Amino acid sequence: MAQQTPPPPLTEMKLTDEIKGALGDPFGSGNFAIISYVDDGGQPNLSFRGSIHAHSDNQLALWARNPEGGLLKALKQNGGKGKVGIIYRNPNPDARAMLTFKGTAHIEDDDATREKVYGDIPTQEQNSDRDKKGSAVIIDLDSVDGMYPGARVAMRK
Repeated sequence: MAQQTPPPPLTEMKLTDEIKGALGDPFGSGNFAIISYVDDGGQPNLSFRGSIHAHSDNQLALWARNPEGGLLKALKQNGGKGKVGIIYRNPNPDARAMLTFKGTAHIEDDDATREKVYGDIPTQEQNSDRDKKGSAVIIDLDSVDGMYPGARVAMRK
């Protein structure tokens, strides 16, 4: 049997509909993304996030519910921005995906952006911050690596 040649990797920094869809349904799929950042004490920190989603073709966004939480503290200590990594995995054999995102996160206080990010997160996340005390965090992507069915990914800014 001849071995199939894998498809060439997607290299343009443009999130596909498959990537956007995978990130946008953590409660339905059970596959939550994990964000990494250096906290305000200089220590590495990892946390599951149910609100990470595509904000544009080359940005992710999340709603940080707790105004006193570690991610927001770390970003504020660093002038409102900082480097982050996000990892996503779907182990389902029919939709297997492993993706790593790297970029620069910043807090976005613009009312329109806050409303858009909050409106795009799952209802379960909205219900955890009905008073919108949290903050919108936008991640400008530098790279996306990994795979999903039918595609290898090696995107660069």
